[in-house]
Amino acid sequence: MELYRQTKAYYDSIRRPWLEWTTFILALIGSSAVALRRFGVGLFGSPQEAEWLLVYYWVSLLLFAVLDAVVAKARHPIPIPFGPLNPSRIYEKFAAQERAWQLLLVLMLPVIARLVVALMFAFR
Repeated sequence: MELYRQTKAYYDSIRRPWLEWTTFILALIGSSAVALRRFGVGLFGSPQEAEWLLVYYWVSLLLFAVLDAVVAKARHPIPIPFGPLNPSRIYEKFAAQERAWQLLLVLMLPVIARLVVALMFAFR
């Protein structure tokens, strides 16, 4: 139980509300743009748009997932390989901060768009 309290205190100490919402909005914009691109809705119509959107999505997702943990002065009570980049640690952070819905939304928008497009072409 003590370890849970230490872990919860760590995640509470690294919270930066302005940083959380800024990176969430950037990641959501990237996720939405990639999802819309799956439906053929482009922003600029250039041939390299898909590559730039994909790069923007991955960079914004990385910033959204680990930026606050990387710049924090506090360290997690249990060190593990890859620290804040470890997928289980990323989910643990979002679950402890009660923001798992944000992570799910950003990750699932492009996947759902791809599924919908695949179903549209399958039943055509």
